[in-house]
Amino acid sequence: MKEQDVSSLLPGMRLADDIKGASGTIILKKGTVLNRGIISGLVHRGVRSVMVETEDESSAQDMDTNELKDKILEQLEILRPIFSRSSDLEWMKILMEAAATARARRS
Repeated sequence: MKEQDVSSLLPGMRLADDIKGASGTIILKKGTVLNRGIISGLVHRGVRSVMVETEDESSAQDMDTNELKDKILEQLEILRPIFSRSSDLEWMKILMEAAATARARRS
């Protein structure tokens, strides 16, 4: 976690702490991924600096995302027999192809 001047924020950075307004209400929550609109809003509100995650912290969150993907793939395997019975549905075909592609990439 590091303090970053709002003028040097970049889209894609992630907040490491909540940002609160003058009244103490939360403007943006911890974990929010910044985009140009959010950054402009911070400048407009007069926010001078925010705490952002470092690359190491972002990598740790990516691992959590990968773990979640693994769990989803495990559940998909359990549901595969049900999905295969509905193979005439176009959306189901797309879902099964996407799952197979994700599984192949992870192997």
